Amino acid sequence: MSPEERLNNFIADTNLYSLKSWEQTTNVFDLIALSETRVSAFLAWLFNPKESHALLDMFLKRLLIEAMGASSQSISSLNSVFEIETACFSEALVYTEFPTLYGQEKIDIVIIDEANGLCIFIENKYGSTPHNNQLNKYYEALSNTYKDYETVFIYLDYKDKTIAEQEWIQLNYDWIYIFLEHVVRNRMVNGPAFNIIKDFYCHSLEDYSLDPIYTNSDSVLTDLYNQHSDFINDIRDYEYSSGKDVTEITYTDILNEVHTNYGYILYKTYKTHENVIDTLLTMSEWTNLYDHIYREIGDSNLINSDPTGMFFTTPQAMQINDEDWPFHVCCTTKKNTSERDDEYEIYLKIHKSYSYLFSKEIEEEISDNRKREFFRIKRLQFKELNASYPLFLYKLLEERLLLNGM
Repeated sequence: MSPEERLNNFIADTNLYSLKSWEQTTNVFDLIALSETRVSAFLAWLFNPKESHALLDMFLKRLLIEAMGASSQSISSLNSVFEIETACFSEALVYTEFPTLYGQEKIDIVIIDEANGLCIFIENKYGSTPHNNQLNKYYEALSNTYKDYETVFIYLDYKDKTIAEQEWIQLNYDWIYIFLEHVVRNRMVNGPAFNIIKDFYCHSLEDYSLDPIYTNSDSVLTDLYNQHSDFINDIRDYEYSSGKDVTEITYTDILNEVHTNYGYILYKTYKTHENVIDTLLTMSEWTNLYDHIYREIGDSNLINSDPTGMFFTTPQAMQINDEDWPFHVCCTTKKNTSERDDEYEIYLKIHKSYSYLFSKEIEEEISDNRKREFFRIKRLQFKELNASYPLFLYKLLEERLLLNGM
């Protein structure tokens, strides 16, 4: 079969058109860059018990429980998780960009609950860092102004950077993502609120596995790849006179190109179905990686894969839990909206019950106060896939298991 015939067969495949909605941009945060101000507005929306998400004060209570755990002391007059859970914050008022009464500076989020005599001040950092003695100034101004309230000062940092100011309770974003994942998986909200929360979670973590548009397309993409793998190889191998491939060439290049009619149709096909073809090209990379890994471990039961990643483990993990592996190597596609090229992330994923296998690495890479079910360690990013680093991690995992008598 000629390249032209393979191209025509691909275009005519009905599976391609069933992915039409998948090809479109449906996540609002993929279109609007997340800034610190926008993230603060989103969090304030979740904290507000009167808002359209209908979660009432669940997110606010989660904040207080996390703050209590991080500070190892009671939060205001609420002395336990039980007291927080049974309290009512339905009348809480939530503000963003709240004046600190210290010059023109404003704190990101303030929650005032008159019924409980409580003020919560949150300085949110989504990429930036404190500056000009910012936290001390805020604390001094606000604690004096609201001295008739019980006050809680929370420093919320996406990057989990440590601060010196002892008056502030430091939290990272892990608890937020755990909460949002629970909300989305269990469909605890409906309508526009569901899409807002899902979109924020997927975009912020660059993990689209919870988006029904993506999860429902996995089998279709797999079928499409299996039927047209030769065409995918044609795309990879085709080179224009400029030396560029179809993923690099622009419309201006096409106008100035000396190309065949096939080259032009190939370009038009790629631009029409760019998301799908990019994913199929990535799947071919996973196929090559799978072959390398399989030759090394020799047991297909120890390898799982999907259109965006591959995961493999040791026989010991299978013996512990053959469905939810407690430790394994992960190779995933990191969706990158700022650069054209995909980035691949490769790391070890370790359940907290087996964190002792890599206790030193976990202490170095992840702060102790993170309440995670799994730890991701030894994480590196690559522009291209190859088997060397995944197999290095696999051998390292085998060594640790041997050292611990497993």
